[in-house]
Amino acid sequence: MESKKAFELLKDGILKKGCKVKMSMFKGFEEFTEIEDAYIKHAYEIKDDWVVVVIDELMYDAAWIDEIKLNFLLGHTIEECVFELWGYKEKGISVSGEFNGVTLCSDTVTMYNAYMSITGKTKAQCEKDEQDRHDNYKKQEKEHEEKIPLLTTEWIKKGHDILTQDKWAFWDEIVPIRLGDLYQGMELGNCLDIIQILNNNGTLDDAKHTIESQNHSGMSYGLVCSMVKEFCARGNEFIKYVE
Repeated sequence: MESKKAFELLKDGILKKGCKVKMSMFKGFEEFTEIEDAYIKHAYEIKDDWVVVVIDELMYDAAWIDEIKLNFLLGHTIEECVFELWGYKEKGISVSGEFNGVTLCSDTVTMYNAYMSITGKTKAQCEKDEQDRHDNYKKQEKEHEEKIPLLTTEWIKKGHDILTQDKWAFWDEIVPIRLGDLYQGMELGNCLDIIQILNNNGTLDDAKHTIESQNHSGMSYGLVCSMVKEFCARGNEFIKYVE
């Protein structure tokens, strides 16, 4: 691989003059802001405003760049990473990057070997699997929507069996709304399980253990807490306890 001075990388747009860099020598990391005249042994591109470069430990002005490692952007697909590597290859620059523990090199990467080494499948197989998952999700979503009228009746009855009567009207109103949301009514059962404990003089610790065992995301946890607060006389007490 051809070595390049820092200014050549600057010219190619990989390293930016005046950007923040860390130069690693045998004494550890030191921060610099000018890199145009430096000769670099290893360069690690990190986002747009930071570049970590490793300087030769023996002779500062004799080290050459012999490796550039990219940090692919979070959320990039395999295909996007391969195109990024190909872009460097077209400029005659050898770089590598890691995707899910697999190192991809601009000199050798192909769409086929990238997908096979990372997923064990071809790009076409991965796309078919993704389309199958999407089709299955849409099918399940449609089936759930068709069941909402029946599920509404069932969940209204379950709510009336557990909630105090003064909560029934609002419960009846929100049941179809919750059944049609992202969680498809999961939070209805979650909040009723907690309220049943609290309404039957159960301990706050038992109620806390129940919500912790429901495997919530941050969003669903907050939603269930707000529903317990709304539909249970001990809701405020419970919220303070779990915070």
